Amino acid sequence: MKLKILDNVKKLHKTFVPAVCWSSDNQVYACSDDQTISVWKHDGEIVKENFMTIKDKNANVTDIQWMPSVGGHPSDTFVITLTDGSFRICNKDGRVEKKIDSAHRGATICCAWSHESNAIVTGGEDGAVKVWSRMGALRTTISKMPQPIYCIQWAP
Repeated sequence: MKLKILDNVKKLHKTFVPAVCWSSDNQVYACSDDQTISVWKHDGEIVKENFMTIKDKNANVTDIQWMPSVGGHPSDTFVITLTDGSFRICNKDGRVEKKIDSAHRGATICCAWSHESNAIVTGGEDGAVKVWSRMGALRTTISKMPQPIYCIQWAP
């Protein structure tokens, strides 16, 4: 695989883009502080300019992660974390299936799906690392650090 940097791509977002991820069908999702999520093909062609808009004016997206494909079937679910301390589980059409308010004190900064797609781990500004069910029910708080958690990943 070869990484190609495109510099002639149309500029969609007018503000900072803090999170980008690949979907299970090989598209790129970009989240911006303009509270929109856009969808791109891997070659830089725009699929949808305004795929999803965050309707809460006090919350910006900090991370986005697609659920891993399991058993060869593409995933149709992704999760976004927000500066208001919440996270949202969304379907492939951009509809919010579940909103988890007050997941963290301060921003929910990062997230990751388990390899089996049955759990989500989040890290927050409050220094907490929490594990949630696929449907957004809190399972456990793994740790509480004195500093914010900026990046999180499941072990292989």
